[in-house]
Amino acid sequence: MKRQLIDQYKALFVRKRFFRFHRYLFFLSLWGMGLLNGENEYRSGEAHFIQSLQSITDPTKKLVVIDVGANVGNYSIRVKSVYPDAEVFAFEPASISFPALERNARQHHFQAFNHAMGAETGRAQLYNRPGEGSGHATLYREAISEILQVTPVAEEISVIPIDEFAQEHQLTHIDLLKIDAEGSEWDVLRGAQKLLNANAIHAIQFEFNTMNVVSRVFFRDFLGLLKGYEMYRMLPDGLVRIEINTVFLSEVFAYQNIVAIRQNNASPPATQ
Repeated sequence: MKRQLIDQYKALFVRKRFFRFHRYLFFLSLWGMGLLNGENEYRSGEAHFIQSLQSITDPTKKLVVIDVGANVGNYSIRVKSVYPDAEVFAFEPASISFPALERNARQHHFQAFNHAMGAETGRAQLYNRPGEGSGHATLYREAISEILQVTPVAEEISVIPIDEFAQEHQLTHIDLLKIDAEGSEWDVLRGAQKLLNANAIHAIQFEFNTMNVVSRVFFRDFLGLLKGYEMYRMLPDGLVRIEINTVFLSEVFAYQNIVAIRQNNASPPATQ
């Protein structure tokens, strides 16, 4: 019956005259599947996810959150507002944004660090739109010049791996690793291999978007790096499991928040 309905639909509506109609339905479907919903933390699903975070963490341990690509610290502030006792470490390499992050860190009682996180310790060039904060700052020049189509400005920054930072600060577990690194998310995770191999990171939130076209990192690359994790996409009221075996539903290079949860953790909140 389903096959017959599909065949009838194709016969009647898969025509040039209905192209714009189908394009509109395509965008409606993307929004409904958790893509392109970046207007605010409520529409993206971040607010709901943070509120539900304790259901996937160990209640016997202090909540530890690492915020990579913190900008001025709004994500860290929300975590602290929901979990005042949480230990939060926020990282922002851009000099234009770090002073505001430092002020917010003092006011809301979390720690701020002027570093990028990556696969290895070293120095790198950070590119940004002229005169702007670090909302689109990236290690990939083409992300600014080709995707945003402006001439980028650059500054030299320091890069450290999460494994190194965790060792220096004696962190034995991370409840949530949030990464907003504008195309460098995979490199950030490569720098956390020791923690991942030790099953020391419970949940990971990272962006997957058009920046990955420039960095040439596919969703399947994250799957290879995060073995033992279930992958979900954020919606405003919860998480939906990603059909990883269906390529055209997973390799979508449009703004989305992905949540990876270790399989031996508690069931994620409000999933489908």
